[in-house]
Amino acid sequence: MKIVCKLPNASEDIDGIQFKKRGDAMVSEDVDKETADRFAAIPGFSVLTTGKDDDADAEAKAAAKAEKEAEKAAKAAAKA
Repeated sequence: MKIVCKLPNASEDIDGIQFKKRGDAMVSEDVDKETADRFAAIPGFSVLTTGKDDDADAEAKAAAKAEKEAEKAAKAAAKA
């Protein structure tokens, strides 16, 4: 399992877990289920169960895109 962090200015080392930049997110090294569950309870973090870097990269990009679209929609709604 891998952890995706979508928080701005996230570190490459979060609580002793190594993360690498993937798109607009940080993706962790492989972690056990207990660690993944602990991070999943924190806003801005999600869990990937595939463990493949390509899938993690795609997931991180999709999450970033969805977040940007939500921001655009919120701004448009505020203008209306």
